[in-house]
Amino acid sequence: MLGGQKRCPNRPLTLSLTCATRAVRLRISSLFGFSQFYARRTAVEHKRLPVFGNKRVPVTVPNGYGPYLYNPKTEGVARDGSKKPSGIICCIPHPNRCPGRCGDCFFQGDGKDEATRSYLSPNGDPLEDHLPNMPTLEQVGRQVVRVNDGGDSSDNQALVLARTAMFPLRFYNTSMVFGTNLADFGEPVVLTLNPSGMTYRRIHVVDPVPPNLMFVRLRVTTWNLHLVDQAVEHYTARGIPVVLTFMAFYTTKPVEAYADDYVWSQRTTNSYWVIKPEAWQRVMDRYRANSLVYSCGIRSNVHACSACGNCLREFWRTYRQLHG
Repeated sequence: MLGGQKRCPNRPLTLSLTCATRAVRLRISSLFGFSQFYARRTAVEHKRLPVFGNKRVPVTVPNGYGPYLYNPKTEGVARDGSKKPSGIICCIPHPNRCPGRCGDCFFQGDGKDEATRSYLSPNGDPLEDHLPNMPTLEQVGRQVVRVNDGGDSSDNQALVLARTAMFPLRFYNTSMVFGTNLADFGEPVVLTLNPSGMTYRRIHVVDPVPPNLMFVRLRVTTWNLHLVDQAVEHYTARGIPVVLTFMAFYTTKPVEAYADDYVWSQRTTNSYWVIKPEAWQRVMDRYRANSLVYSCGIRSNVHACSACGNCLREFWRTYRQLHG
């Protein structure tokens, strides 16, 4: 593990240094750069942006990309302004919005004004003004990089792999809607099983599962549990954890027959129709006997990554399987 006395797993020369010298290597990497993308950004001084309420105010920079915007879930910013870092930092390598356009996406949205509620649009400006959203190696430090917290890593996979290759510890998010082979990522990958139009209809069924499949996640409501049942049966039988991401609604409302399961409340930075604690508990109890089923967040109303641990736990499990 980072900071320990053991040597890192056998990797190419740039990744075979001892863990104790990782920080030095990262700083050297950031000085010399590993791609034209980072070369274009050397003139930009990346600093945390001033916070006004829940909004981060960007500054004008010469390269047109703007400064890096921290995801409030992974950065660990509480409502009272205190911070508890999660050990994860996010990036989006794409210059364009995610083509998946999943409804009520926390990261990019799909409604006429939903996108302006994203942390990537701190002043209601177009999301594209802040894409790509890429941290520097100095900002990453020893954290694990979650690639495409808002986006799909199968969209132009070659670009994604090229722009993230410099991060020693990374995993990829994808919904596989572009037909990419999961094994081609070469590093741990998280697969969303029911993106966009599949949310209530069907799931991706992968068999055999590749060794780099870190876990699968579902967009969950109290009326699509038949899909959760199918996913739990298929993937946990193959040793793959299933993480339930409970959907929140803004541009639409919950289905009327299940409206009593939801309440209007703040979630991270904005207000949505979110699942009630008793409904959340009812769903989790449904899978209590299966130790490979988890919730994204530890309770219905606690979503900070620092309080969860699913991604880090499964990243290190998969990373060690891949690299020894």
